[in-house]
Amino acid sequence: MMGARAFKIIIGMAAVFFIVAGSNLLAAGLGTISVSDTEIRVRLDASVSGNVRLLEIDPYDTLDPLRGLVEDRADCQQLDLSTEGFLRMTFLDSAPFDPQIKFPGHPVNMDFVGQFAMRVRASGTQGGVAMPIRVFGLPDYVDLSLPADGAWHILRADLSAWAGARTLRIDPANGQSYAPNASAVLDIDWITVTCKDSFSGGRNHTGLDVFIDLGVPESSWAGTAQPEIALPRYDGLRDRLFSKYLLVDGGSTNQIGSARYVTDLSGLSYQTGTTDGWASRGADKGLAETVSSNGVLVADFVQPTAAWDPGIQVDPSFRVNMDVAQEFGVKYRIRNYSGGEPQVPFALFGFVQGESGWARFDDWLVPDGEWHVYRTTLDQSSATLAWHGNVQLRMDLPNDHPTDFPASDFSGASLELDWMAVSDNP
Repeated sequence: MMGARAFKIIIGMAAVFFIVAGSNLLAAGLGTISVSDTEIRVRLDASVSGNVRLLEIDPYDTLDPLRGLVEDRADCQQLDLSTEGFLRMTFLDSAPFDPQIKFPGHPVNMDFVGQFAMRVRASGTQGGVAMPIRVFGLPDYVDLSLPADGAWHILRADLSAWAGARTLRIDPANGQSYAPNASAVLDIDWITVTCKDSFSGGRNHTGLDVFIDLGVPESSWAGTAQPEIALPRYDGLRDRLFSKYLLVDGGSTNQIGSARYVTDLSGLSYQTGTTDGWASRGADKGLAETVSSNGVLVADFVQPTAAWDPGIQVDPSFRVNMDVAQEFGVKYRIRNYSGGEPQVPFALFGFVQGESGWARFDDWLVPDGEWHVYRTTLDQSSATLAWHGNVQLRMDLPNDHPTDFPASDFSGASLELDWMAVSDNP
């Protein structure tokens, strides 16, 4: 069991993207993607036309520019998302004046992370005085001060004394009236709570970090649609191989089709309303059919009518090239397991195209209802075949221990996968 570098959502070596463009563009697909040491080249379908922008976001992110933001006092503030890369807030004259935003969709587990940071800038306050900002995680709060000099600042706070699950709430101009903020402008780039007191916006997160990147993503490429788009492989030190890409036109964020990745087998759990070919091995074996729910693949355990042998497998048309990618990872949680064991066994099978038999890897997962990231290298097999060639994946859980892990211990339980990956980089 290893730690998470959750931005690597990579399965296989076939490359696809997602397209949205102008009114003359339908949900077109993409052609081949070629990756070299220096470039990523994206070939567009011939039907793509008009002005387009290629957006690049974290693999676990969505195109929602507000990231689940909730306004309790919309009468006090005006939100503007027309500028790429950040949320702009201006203020309205309303009594009592108490602007505030919160993020209930991004709860923070303060038992594991406690370092708050926010990249923000302010200008236009009366007399250029600093803007007070209060950060709530009720019942606690911390007060910060933002210089109103029009420059970007990272405000930080040590929240390690807080505990339990908290919802972040940000109150700009806290304790002030409207008058000193009548011409004020507040821009918020991102808000985060991590375990790092020096966090500065890097995209290397664990599953417990909360990173809220506000605003429409910045374009990695913009222009008239052409047969192929070339991007530099590296954006500074960040490898674009591990990004999620979308194509939109103008300022539109209307998503059509599915987000895609550079090296992608199925885009598991990032395509709305589809399981991308991942299916249960059968309810008779103890696992109901898979569904896609809020960006997560969900399979409920049921009482088997045949031998207890639950598992999921991807359609044979989706295969991983194990000759170039052997680093396996999965973000999972096992909910409502009622057995008393701290770990449950799983097996990963690889069915090699054109050969009889399979490759196999066995280990243990944690069934505590929390999200975990598991990683390993598939370079050893306990079955007749080695991990090689073009492989169809199957995952069985629990596996090979029907007495110690009976179906009754999984009554009402579910297996949930946020992503599954096989890449050439751990």
